[in-house]
Amino acid sequence: MLGYNIDIYALSIMIAIGGILLGLGYAFDDINLKKYGKKELLESLVNGIIIGTLVLAFGQGGIIYNVMESTVTSVSPDLNCGAMSNNYAICFAYNFLINPAYISIMGKSYPSLIDDSLGLLIPISAIYTVLGIIASMSFSLGVISITLHSVMAPLLSVGRDIIEILTFANISIYTQAALLKVISLVSLPLLMPIGIILRSFYFTRRLGGSIIALTLGLFAVLPMMYLLNAVIISDYSTASASSIATQSLGTATNFESSIFSDVMANSAAGKGAISFYSSLANFIKEMNQFFESIVNALALLIIEIVFLPILSIIMTIISTRELARILGTEISFGKFDIF
Repeated sequence: MLGYNIDIYALSIMIAIGGILLGLGYAFDDINLKKYGKKELLESLVNGIIIGTLVLAFGQGGIIYNVMESTVTSVSPDLNCGAMSNNYAICFAYNFLINPAYISIMGKSYPSLIDDSLGLLIPISAIYTVLGIIASMSFSLGVISITLHSVMAPLLSVGRDIIEILTFANISIYTQAALLKVISLVSLPLLMPIGIILRSFYFTRRLGGSIIALTLGLFAVLPMMYLLNAVIISDYSTASASSIATQSLGTATNFESSIFSDVMANSAAGKGAISFYSSLANFIKEMNQFFESIVNALALLIIEIVFLPILSIIMTIISTRELARILGTEISFGKFDIF
């Protein structure tokens, strides 16, 4: 590609400069010129080794490419990567996040994280709407006046909190997927050649090494951590939570309809108060049990969407720092530099 061709030109220029300086050092018997020329030739040799290693390791059919492909396909053999076939780990992580179809993990089919999240958000939003309609009702059964807002207020509060968390979860999933897609598009074609070019020159050598280390961390370590996360949580799935939410939506809708059909029909005659209170108590009990099961499913979803990705980022930062040291530079993250 163009970037790597430029790297070769830059490497050739630095070899020429190093050779010229070394020749001048011998011609004028200048020790400093000799040392500097030898140093630049050595650095150019290292850069040449880096370019060759990167091509052999990360190119199509390279060592690292084959390792990532075999590892990912052993976990998810039915993966279809298409445009992301240059990195099977990123392809898996992207599909694990927002694939509209089920993905295979260790021989079992699981919904993507966005399916889990949306599978909860849509019915819970509908349930919240139904509860809001019920809470807005106020009527009388004979001499008894009934206002449902105070009864439904705790359920509405829990439902609102769950909707906010799921909305944040959806945004987080799409953000992570977009980040992985950008990494797939720019890491090897753009960032890596820039890092090699900058490392070829004396004044930008440390910056170039840092960019190379960062590219390797984003391209290899981060997506492989997503693969590890998927294997860790493969024994757990919130797929049943969406079906529970759908069933509870039917329960809430039926209860709303019963208020209009049965209770309101008998209110003029002063009948149905006892049966209504019994139905209301049973409904609130079912809703409490439903929200309890959803909170348990939501806790696992938050671990998958927030906690494990943060752990992946931490491991990527540690790996990037170690790679930078191997390349002769240091990467600091300021006040976040705790490793």
